[in-house]
Amino acid sequence: MRLRQFAEVLGVSYSTALRMFRRNEIPGAYKLPSGTIVIPDSAIGVLEGSNPVSDGNLMDVMEVIESASVEVLGPEDGQDLMQLIHRVLTEYWGVVTYDGD
Repeated sequence: MRLRQFAEVLGVSYSTALRMFRRNEIPGAYKLPSGTIVIPDSAIGVLEGSNPVSDGNLMDVMEVIESASVEVLGPEDGQDLMQLIHRVLTEYWGVVTYDGD
């Protein structure tokens, strides 16, 4: 399939898919002499099964957001923001194990 089709199937923009191609993040993708970028169908299954957000880096990100939000908004509003972020992440990814302090 072509890169634009790949982007639609994966649910990302064309420019994101192009950056992925340029960073060699799409298994088996290649560019024809005409300039057309071809993506094997098998790449979809590999990428759909991967989750770029691991528990470790999610916790790191949440800690940074928590400290910044408490510093900027104050303790009570910072906690409200963290609860909102936790709710959004839980709805998007499912179980989120970050509890904060």
